[in-house]
Amino acid sequence: MTLKRYGLTLMAVLFPCWIAQASPAFLVVSDVDDTVRVTDVQYPIDAAFRFFFSHRYFAGMSELYSELASQDAGRLVFVSGSPRSFSSSVCESLQNAGFKDFELHLKPSLFANTANYKTNTFEHLFRESSLPVIFLGDDTEHDPEITIGFQRNHPERTLKVYIHTVTQAVLPEGAIGYYTAFEVALHEVIDQRLRPEQALRVGERLMKVEDYRELFPQFSVCPHSLDELALPEAAGVMHPELRELSDRVASHLLSLCWNRPFDPRSF
Repeated sequence: MTLKRYGLTLMAVLFPCWIAQASPAFLVVSDVDDTVRVTDVQYPIDAAFRFFFSHRYFAGMSELYSELASQDAGRLVFVSGSPRSFSSSVCESLQNAGFKDFELHLKPSLFANTANYKTNTFEHLFRESSLPVIFLGDDTEHDPEITIGFQRNHPERTLKVYIHTVTQAVLPEGAIGYYTAFEVALHEVIDQRLRPEQALRVGERLMKVEDYRELFPQFSVCPHSLDELALPEAAGVMHPELRELSDRVASHLLSLCWNRPFDPRSF
């Protein structure tokens, strides 16, 4: 057995979700909680309940990541603040939610500092690969500052920083806020890493959402106007069908928000 093959075998044993891809063009480095999985990390009791008893994921995210990783274009890497002792549970939950072919990195213990752990993990990923990176996180904790820090230190390696709008925190310059996977897909079409038909598939998934909790759970902010939603306007010049779908998605999202039940925690 060669050293390289031994290394791949060891990684597969230590990290059951670790997948070796052929020759990806870029890395997609993503947080898990409140980026792809509905968790509410701001309220630890609620987060713990959802971790063990709920496996709800934000609609469209698995489709978005599948499109980004299609034909070995992107290599998907999850970096989560969950402890490593829960690796099997987190891995299985992600797979059941439709996420395939990914690496999963978890912090060594429940009490390890999440910000330091993510920073160290990102540094490791930058050292072990020369690929450019797309970061996806959320605005509930430290993701904006950590990812933008890497963008400033490695501008030539950072393609985009996308931050899921959960609390509507002010984002550092360079971070792109988004409410749904469709907005990210539109940006990626503009940057020509996705084709219009790939973004269409992500948007059509959102049009099937009937339960507001799949996109805007009670703990998250909800856009109530087109100005708040701010879908990338360049969609209109790319593809007529994509422009039409963009209008329908915007109307559908605003309808979900206007009909979402009142939540006293938001005041």
